[in-house]
Amino acid sequence: MQRLWNKVAKTSPDECWPWKAYRNGCGYGTIQCDGRSLLAHRVVYELTVGPIPPGMNVLHSCDNPACCNPDHLWTGTQADNIADMYAKGRGNVGRRMTAEAIAKREITFARNNSRGGKPVTEETKAKMRATWARNKSRFGRIVTEETKIKIAAGQRKRWEMRRNHEGD
Repeated sequence: MQRLWNKVAKTSPDECWPWKAYRNGCGYGTIQCDGRSLLAHRVVYELTVGPIPPGMNVLHSCDNPACCNPDHLWTGTQADNIADMYAKGRGNVGRRMTAEAIAKREITFARNNSRGGKPVTEETKAKMRATWARNKSRFGRIVTEETKIKIAAGQRKRWEMRRNHEGD
C-alpha cells in the first residue's frame, strides 16, 4: 500500500491528488499488482472506500483521470458517466466527432466492459449507439465478443504512434 501512496502527489483534501507514475493513453494512472496492470484510481477507491460493485465504474467528480483523491471518486454505471459528461458540457452535442475519436471511445468502452468474460448487453450497446449517434454495424463490430481486445489494443498503439509521429 505504501508503494501506491508514494506515487500519489497528495495536496489539500479538496484538491486533486495526481498520479505521479505511468499514465495510460487516456491519462489514467496505472500500477502493477501480481503481474496485472490496474487503474490506480480504482485501487485507491477499493483501499479507502471498499469493493467496487459488479458492473460499476469508478468516476471522477473532478474530471481529472490522473486524480487519486478518494473524495473525488464515486461509483456509477457507464450511463451515469455519460450523463455526467454531458451535464458538465464535455459531450459532443451539436458537433460531429472525428472517426478516430469515436473509434477510441468505442474501443475503450469495449475494453472496459468485456473484462471477466462478461459480454456487453444489447441494452448498453443501444445506449452507446444513441449517445454517439453511430451506425450499428461499426459499434457492434468493436464490442462483440469475437473482436479480440488485442486488436483494439493494437489499434490504439498505432494511433498513439501516429499521433506521436505527427507531433515531431
